[in-house]
Amino acid sequence: MMKGMLKRALGVVAAAAMAVTGAAALSGTANAAVGDIDISSATITINAGDEDQFTGRDLKYIKLAEYDKYEATGQSSVLSIHTVDNVRDFVEKALETVTNDSDPKPPSYDADKDGDPMAWIANHLDNSGDAPYSGVLRDFVTKLYDDANFVKLITSTMTTTTDTGASRTYTMAAPGVYLIVDEGATTVGNAATQAIPMLVGTQIKVNVGATDKPVVPGIPDANGYLGGVVNLKNELTPVKKTVSGEGATPGVGDTRTYTIAGEVPNWVGKDLSDTANPQPVFTFTDTPGKGQTVDFSSIKVYVDKNNNGEAEEGESITAYDQISNPNGYVLTGTGVFASPTGSIDADFVSGSDPQVLSSFTVTLTAYMKTIAQDTEYIGKPVVLTYEVTVNADAVNLEGNIANTVEVNNNGSTNEASASLPKPQTITFRKTDRDNNDLANAQFSLVKQGDTDAVKVSETTTGTPGSYIVDPVTGVQADGTRTVDQDGTVTSRNPLVSGTDGMVTVAGLGEGTYTVTETHAPDGFIEVGLPSFTVTIGHDANGNPTVDYGKGSDPFGLVTLPTNDNPLKVMNVRSITQLPLTGAAGITLFMVLGLLIASAGVTVYMKSRNIRKAMR
Repeated sequence: MMKGMLKRALGVVAAAAMAVTGAAALSGTANAAVGDIDISSATITINAGDEDQFTGRDLKYIKLAEYDKYEATGQSSVLSIHTVDNVRDFVEKALETVTNDSDPKPPSYDADKDGDPMAWIANHLDNSGDAPYSGVLRDFVTKLYDDANFVKLITSTMTTTTDTGASRTYTMAAPGVYLIVDEGATTVGNAATQAIPMLVGTQIKVNVGATDKPVVPGIPDANGYLGGVVNLKNELTPVKKTVSGEGATPGVGDTRTYTIAGEVPNWVGKDLSDTANPQPVFTFTDTPGKGQTVDFSSIKVYVDKNNNGEAEEGESITAYDQISNPNGYVLTGTGVFASPTGSIDADFVSGSDPQVLSSFTVTLTAYMKTIAQDTEYIGKPVVLTYEVTVNADAVNLEGNIANTVEVNNNGSTNEASASLPKPQTITFRKTDRDNNDLANAQFSLVKQGDTDAVKVSETTTGTPGSYIVDPVTGVQADGTRTVDQDGTVTSRNPLVSGTDGMVTVAGLGEGTYTVTETHAPDGFIEVGLPSFTVTIGHDANGNPTVDYGKGSDPFGLVTLPTNDNPLKVMNVRSITQLPLTGAAGITLFMVLGLLIASAGVTVYMKSRNIRKAMR
């Protein structure tokens, strides 16, 4: 009988090795005294990389094997295991399936000749203790848990532990080898994915130093403990979102690129069949937010095997599950959205453009089924990029242009966001010398570095004074005007001051702009018409800034804004109303001097002509 027991001896790692690294073969018995092996603690410690991995867990267990300890004075101490009777048939069936002769890597298990299945596992199968936990031992655990009749036997719940943080210790009912399963994370909203089943034995204490050789294979810790520790085999679902030019204020018509980066999930040991419960899923649901028009043809998805943020040749996804959103758009494998099918719910539309949606979903489930069990891909970035154009809706937002994404990995969800400052508005007032409002003054608006003037449209058609950047259908604010043969102005291109003397231009992005008065209102002189600058930028916190400065203004007609008073541009009816001090005065005297000199020459020439006529 003892000979049969020695045949299936597991030298402590029957539990300990499976706890972290799978099973390891027994190297032989060793000399030990009575009491050198202690299995009484019956504890299992579950470690996670992050305490959020415990959120939403519902851990249950079933005992697969019991420890057998044999000690006698002057005899070799032996620790072995044997499979629990009520699970033996399930264990043998699963083990024979995953170690059949068609797989050349592991030896094949035969229940008729190889004895106890759990003891055989401990002596023949190794497994990785780190993600992705692949290997034949993992295949065995997966196959065992796939048996619906076996799952019905798993009814016991892990004893509540008082531990917090990323490491938690549980006391089991008795020493032995256990299968721990997670029945949580089946609904959206949990911080981590559902854990795959974990095979682990309770803790064993070895009296270190009492023998010439270790009682069992493996290296006890400083206190002589082996086993009783397992990694929580689930994962948080990471996601990051960035936008090009983040922090810089965009203008209406500017294009930005959003980049969403998740990770290829670890689906080793998961049921990926069409009948799986829960069904495997991997999606990005993106909410661009008001003020952005999505260019659906720009969407690209790829897996970055080299972790360098760029798709390598052959890495771009060319065929995967349909990528769709709630409004009938469909993204095919070529990355082009077709036209809308049917009507579009108004709740998903912002403004008049039917392609400005509240959200769209990119489903990558089918593709992940092909790579999420491949160690070459697991954990590598899966990247989604797309372009948006800032539209006029962004001007009236109360805060920034928002943009969020939610990733869903089998019910484990996570969110990330990126935002842009909204376009800025400049305002100035046109007055006469007595501070009365002046309408119909005309201005040009040019951005530094551009050759053409900014294109704008009237906010309200036919009502001068208020404008918005409109690079598509707008008119260049170049200050030109059309004049009939009789000299009357029949039309003016913006910018034109309104009846209240105000000019506002909304939708401007970061940069320096020059505003130049090109035509004064009727009845006012056009000598020395001024210009001023407006610089739109952002501070260290990314908040937009608008700073006004002097341009060409020899007569001091521009007054920079103070407190609640906007920048003011003044006109006068005659040269004598122009300021007479400083550079303005010198300039005026030069103008008057030229006029007087011109008048003197005229008088002289006329006098000379008269004298000639009288001779």
